[in-house]
Amino acid sequence: MRQRDLLTGVSREDNGLNAVRLTLAFAVLVSHSFALTGRVEPRLAGLTLGTWAVLGFFAVSGYLVTGSGMGLSAGRFVWHRTLRIFPAYWVALLVTAFVLAPVVSTLRGEAWSVLPAVRYAIVNATTWPVARRIDGTLLHVDRLDGGPTGPWNGSTWTLRFELGCYLLALVVLSIRQLRRPGTAAALLALAIGARVVTPGDWRSMMVFLTPFAAGMMLRLLGGRVRLSVPLALAAVFSLLAASEAGLGAALGALPLAYLVLAAGAVWTRAVPRRRDLSYGVYIYAWPIQQVLCDVGAGRWPLLVFVAVVTAAVVPAAWGSWSLVERPALRLKSVGRGRRLDLGRVSSRARGGAARVPGPVAAGDAGALGGEQVA
Repeated sequence: MRQRDLLTGVSREDNGLNAVRLTLAFAVLVSHSFALTGRVEPRLAGLTLGTWAVLGFFAVSGYLVTGSGMGLSAGRFVWHRTLRIFPAYWVALLVTAFVLAPVVSTLRGEAWSVLPAVRYAIVNATTWPVARRIDGTLLHVDRLDGGPTGPWNGSTWTLRFELGCYLLALVVLSIRQLRRPGTAAALLALAIGARVVTPGDWRSMMVFLTPFAAGMMLRLLGGRVRLSVPLALAAVFSLLAASEAGLGAALGALPLAYLVLAAGAVWTRAVPRRRDLSYGVYIYAWPIQQVLCDVGAGRWPLLVFVAVVTAAVVPAAWGSWSLVERPALRLKSVGRGRRLDLGRVSSRARGGAARVPGPVAAGDAGALGGEQVA
């Protein structure tokens, strides 16, 4: 690993962040393939493979959303984030409710009908609350452990926490006095502490805010974060130590954020940076897996099941990017007015954290729905 700073590495035209995100998306797919077929999900240091992958997504999101948000007004920030998350998500809801559900119901003689499908799409439209089922469907899911069927899309429950992190980032970036690494560090410490005392969804919010805040802090530190093998090894050691203590998702958030971002900085030309399929893989894999389980594929050998899911989800993700996500992102400039410069940060105070040209500044990427298109 050549000695250079993280900001410069991630800002390169040939950065590998799309490859990192796609790898994380497929890690979630593989982990869920175990769970949905009734097998035990693989665990690393006390957490499932899918959990680690989603935490990595949030770390990348915190870094990139902070970088892009420093050059946007509050209104433009909200508009960009809305375009990145919701159009593809809404289309996925409609595809699930009006394509996948009726098709599998026809094949299995189930009782799909329009009104429950409409309810599913409408109730889930804001990401909160969540309608997990479409009445009369997924009645024949056959799991090896005989467990319950589960929801039509169990991956998208994290999107509301992604949106919550965006709101906190908006507050930090909109107040000049808060745009400091110390603010993100305080958020990180708050999230770690609050995990202990907050119940239910609030605790989940703290779980995901932890890596997001770690990513924010690394971005606000700017050029002071070095890319080096010794630092990467120290991050690995810290992550393993935190995991061994049962605190991998909390105290391991900062080293995890460094490792996934460093991987994106040094993993070059792996996946075209202007074509990000990771969000499509994430939002379509689970429904496709449920369809296969409903027709009996859950008892197939796991490698065969994963291969078939992958063969089906890649075209779906490609279609989502080409037909929905990329056209939606072209609307980012609609209504562009005077820009409130939230990124005018002294390079002397930030060590190079000011907004710079390149995919980080121009990119508008989210954890589960990112892109690096200017």
